[in-house]
Amino acid sequence: MESENFQEIKILFFTFFLLFLIIPKFSFSATLYLQPSTKNLNVGDNLTITVYINSSDQAINAASGRIKWDNNILKYISHSKSGSIFNFWVREPETEGNEFVFEGVVFNPGFQGSTGKILTINFKAIKPGETKIDFISGMALANDGYGTNILKAMIGGNYKVTQLLQREEITVKEEAPSSNNLPPKPIITSPTHPDPNKWYNNNNPVFEWKLPSNIYSVRTAYGKNSNLIPYVEYSPPISRRKLENISDGVYYFAVQFENEFGLSEIERFKFNIDTQAPEIIEFSLIPKENAFSLKVIATDTLSGLDKAEIYIDDSLYSKEDFVNGIITKLITDLEGSKRIKVVIKDKANNEVSKEEFVSFKLPEKQIIPEKPIVIEKESPENNLLIFFGLSIFIILILIIVLILKIEKNHTHLQDIRWKAFEEKYKGKIDNLLKEMKEEIKNLDQDPRFSEEERDIYRKFKEIIEKAEKEFERYLKEEKGWQ
Repeated sequence: MESENFQEIKILFFTFFLLFLIIPKFSFSATLYLQPSTKNLNVGDNLTITVYINSSDQAINAASGRIKWDNNILKYISHSKSGSIFNFWVREPETEGNEFVFEGVVFNPGFQGSTGKILTINFKAIKPGETKIDFISGMALANDGYGTNILKAMIGGNYKVTQLLQREEITVKEEAPSSNNLPPKPIITSPTHPDPNKWYNNNNPVFEWKLPSNIYSVRTAYGKNSNLIPYVEYSPPISRRKLENISDGVYYFAVQFENEFGLSEIERFKFNIDTQAPEIIEFSLIPKENAFSLKVIATDTLSGLDKAEIYIDDSLYSKEDFVNGIITKLITDLEGSKRIKVVIKDKANNEVSKEEFVSFKLPEKQIIPEKPIVIEKESPENNLLIFFGLSIFIILILIIVLILKIEKNHTHLQDIRWKAFEEKYKGKIDNLLKEMKEEIKNLDQDPRFSEEERDIYRKFKEIIEKAEKEFERYLKEEKGWQ
């Protein structure tokens, strides 16, 4: 019994082994290919090919490729990423001689399908002959968490270029020269950024152009390169393009027309965007006499500073130009509390402001008091001088009298001298004595003497009083003066 079971197990195992060998293995794969894959062209014709990827069995999240052609027969014109399955370009599509490379990513959940458009490439047939456009390398990474390369095939294209028949060439020449059949150069205008030499704070520029007849596509592009080549193709052609959320800087917008005879000249329109307000480095109000000295220092890195508007409260006081990023202004003839506000604008009309409250005071009227008439009293020093002078004069007179008294014998000549002396000096001496007494009385009542001055005055007064008494006694006894 056990032997029979063992035989059955062996038969089942052998059957499964044969099935494993016979049944084909299932594997996922992807293919890069070109459309159209064949085409007959005449010299001067345009050839537009589209690069596709077929990944019907497995979703992919990245692909890359390198394409090569004979540039003696086909000339590269441009390319377009419009309608691509790629959300992000790891490497921007570009030419390297007669090769074209691309590499992009599809965000999760990736792409799965048979006609995944990657990009389009435009050529012009320039010489008769048969030529190929082939992939020389490529890669397709599965969205399986491992980045498995599932690219199994790369299919290029075969193209034949012939010369036009002589009859057809004559017909073309009779109709018009080939150069005149090319589209005219576009004329670009902008309702939002009309002047290429001015700055604007609108970062959503709009561009417009008129479409000539017989145009079947328009190519556009924008960037910071002044020699920009348009590569985004619109077919049917458009006559207006709006850009959104463009960062600050200097840009160029390029437009090129295409018809059956070829491409027009490229027109490039310069536009400038500055959305950043100026920066205030210094703002100061320095008080002066009934005034304030305003100083503002500012900077603007892109469009540059334009003007500053000075407001007192809500009224415009003045407009000032910056000199090397600096403005100074003396604000005068105001009274009370005021709000001084400065609005700084750049050449793109961005603005920043700053304000401060200050108080102005008018100078008070100066009242000049009337100068009182002061009758100055003589100082004690002046009184002393007068007193000393009178005293010296009296002493001199006394000396003269004493000299006359010495003479014992009264001669006739002596009597004559006394008489002349009496007539001449009696009245003056009386007046001097009277004046001297008045001065002594005044000095006695003067409180402004220092102690040292008063001691000198007392000693001198005693001497004068003694001399005065002696002089009066002598005059009364000798000459009978009253």
